[in-house]
Amino acid sequence: MGVVLFLLVFNHLYTVPAMNYSFPTKNKIIVIDPGHGGIDPGTSSKSGVAEDKINLQISLKL
Repeated sequence: MGVVLFLLVFNHLYTVPAMNYSFPTKNKIIVIDPGHGGIDPGTSSKSGVAEDKINLQISLKL
């Protein structure tokens, strides 16, 4: 418990600034690969929805 409290109190002293990765995006193509599909549907949710269906729906919205 003491270690957790120590980390919560002093965490701000040891943070590392985020790196800024920027690159030119002009004339670039970004490919979204939703993964799975075909004979490999991936895993299923508790309600029975297959991972490939979820991945496809999210990638289509992107």
